[in-house]
Amino acid sequence: MQLYTAAAPNGRRALFVIEELGLPYELRLLDFASRDQDRPEFRRLNPLGHVPVLVDPDGVDGNPVTVTQSGAMIFYLARKAGRLIPQDQVRRIRAEQFSWMALSDVAAASTTMFLGSKIESGEGVVAVFRERMNAYLRFIDDELAGRDFLCDELSVADFALLPLVLLPHIAAAIDGLGAENIKRWRAGMTARPAVQRALVKSAHH
Repeated sequence: MQLYTAAAPNGRRALFVIEELGLPYELRLLDFASRDQDRPEFRRLNPLGHVPVLVDPDGVDGNPVTVTQSGAMIFYLARKAGRLIPQDQVRRIRAEQFSWMALSDVAAASTTMFLGSKIESGEGVVAVFRERMNAYLRFIDDELAGRDFLCDELSVADFALLPLVLLPHIAAAIDGLGAENIKRWRAGMTARPAVQRALVKSAHH
């Protein structure tokens, strides 16, 4: 498999999971400053020019498949390896719930906060989404009380959320709330060898 990615949260999400699963792959790091995402060969893989992109020559029924969107990718990789998706139905529902919360609600609030802070008239928008982010973080912190992982076992949900809580503005929000359960969970996740490898591999891009 070839994984095209970068240091952005979406790209790191896929890198965290493929490293955790121990699947063989070739890493293709894109340099946004050099506009690698606009090169014709990459645009053929994803016309939108977004990372990550996974090319699996032995995909569905032995036929090549190209997967875009980090959420779809981590579930694809987890199903391929037969890990990180709980077998217990209640835990599986919980894994899906937290994955979609991270990929839609938390990610959207994070992006809006970041972009709004760069716009002169964006402080009102930032304030609205900062409070929304705080509500998500309080909820997640409560759900992690007494748990090592979001679904009581390591799952795609943990990797869906992890790259977002590593962002400086989200880390600052966590500190401001005193969200100790998230801090404990984040420390445990970032100590995982696979996550350490992924962070090193994407550190310079």
